Amino acid sequence: MSTKAVAVWLVIAVLLGSAAIYLLTRSSGPEGAGGGRAIAGARLVEFVPTDLVSIAVKAPDRQPETIRRSPDNAEWEIVLPAPPAAATPGMPSPPAGEGRSWPLLDTRVQSFLTLLAETRIIGPPASEADVGAAPTTLRLTLRSGRVVEVALAERTIGGTGLARVSVTNPSDARDDLPRPVLAVIDDRLHQVLRTPGPRAWRDQSALRLARGGGASVSRLALDSSGRELELGRIDGRWSVRKPLVAPADPAAVDRLVRTLSQVSIVDFLDGGPGTAATGLSQPTARIRLEHDQRSIGADQTPRTTTLTNELVVGSVGGLGSAGADRLFARIDLDRIVLVDGKTLADLRIDPGSYVWPHPSIAVPPDIGTILMEVRTADGGSVDDASAAPRVLRRNVDRWSAVASDGSTVPMLDTQLADVNRLIAFLTGVGTEAGPGAAHIGAAPPARFVSFGRVALLSIGSAPLEQIEIGEAGRGLVAFRTGEVFRTYPEDRLPRLIADLRARAKAAGVPIEGFGATGPEGREPVK
Repeated sequence: MSTKAVAVWLVIAVLLGSAAIYLLTRSSGPEGAGGGRAIAGARLVEFVPTDLVSIAVKAPDRQPETIRRSPDNAEWEIVLPAPPAAATPGMPSPPAGEGRSWPLLDTRVQSFLTLLAETRIIGPPASEADVGAAPTTLRLTLRSGRVVEVALAERTIGGTGLARVSVTNPSDARDDLPRPVLAVIDDRLHQVLRTPGPRAWRDQSALRLARGGGASVSRLALDSSGRELELGRIDGRWSVRKPLVAPADPAAVDRLVRTLSQVSIVDFLDGGPGTAATGLSQPTARIRLEHDQRSIGADQTPRTTTLTNELVVGSVGGLGSAGADRLFARIDLDRIVLVDGKTLADLRIDPGSYVWPHPSIAVPPDIGTILMEVRTADGGSVDDASAAPRVLRRNVDRWSAVASDGSTVPMLDTQLADVNRLIAFLTGVGTEAGPGAAHIGAAPPARFVSFGRVALLSIGSAPLEQIEIGEAGRGLVAFRTGEVFRTYPEDRLPRLIADLRARAKAAGVPIEGFGATGPEGREPVK
């Protein structure tokens, strides 16, 4: 198209838009058809978003939609009519007059409120103009009791449309309320509220509590194919609570929560699943999140409210789905949806995936004493002078060896390096930490022969951790803390553990030992 032709079409478009505005605003006087003054440049609706109690929307082609704050006032939600009882067999129906609520994306709600608050009147309409017989209505209920109703014309012309605004106060009938106003406005408000409308603002997260990451979750439970996993957080620290009890790896828990946050709803099934087989009677997985919300009551008493979010995943794909890509799921016991099953396939139930991978959760600066003892095959004490406990004690930032008479001998730099490697290996903190255990589990290895124990004490000699060490088969060494066994290949052991193992072998503990040298190719410590 030539430049001249483009210019001609631009001129035509401007003329058509001007004509449309003229036709809509042509009037014999400043009064709108409803009796109120439509002042060009004035806001269509004067309101403060924080004063909103609810927004009811009714479009001609849709059922009513109500936008409101959730009961805990934490987020916006939309209430839609519940699907017919026949469409959701076996599901409890909401009380009469209530529908199902869905969390909304706060960004979408705030964008709409901003648009509504900033919508300005272009001018009064033509005297014969009207919003029509089937307008889209917007009903704002404010904390003051006033109700503002906006009726948006079903048709728009040239990017503009009609709106009628009226204000009522059902609880206080007065005659000083503004008269209804009929005005021409930009049609963006019309477009936003048309199909699909506010229901398109719903949060597609199947597990809303996972959206904020670990900080929004106090407890987490997974159940799939008879396997269970429970995690809990106290004072910011995660722990595995079932099927074993152990400190958790915060990075692994964060990855789990991020995975759960990505489980998305692909179809809200507003009409219900109908007669489709959902597989929810024999679910393939159950996921439950809990968040403890603390507050101060009116009587200044601390209160804790627990928010729960549960997802039950069916064992049957959705209508038209391919395999497990789309699965029926039930949210919080009353809403059936289709979720993306591909993300769920990445979930791991094995507790070893979430247990802290190192033998101790002690913080290195808190460690003041390290006690290393040779033990018998069944974990008892060894009655042998050559196997006397070895005690290391820290004074400020310098480690010393403690003799049997209680005197201390400062350690050489090479010996200090060995102590630092041991602490890094046990706690997972430091440049010598290395990777975690090759295998983690509650069940002891098939062959476990105890040969030593390491006790960590604080600066004030309070116990921090007690770790039992034993052979777990050829070339493998296991560390038991509480009920958890962590197994490592022998070539990853620090020198001081190799020395403890060598002393145990010399004392007659039935282990294979390293032979003449430790795993690092050096003579054992004398």
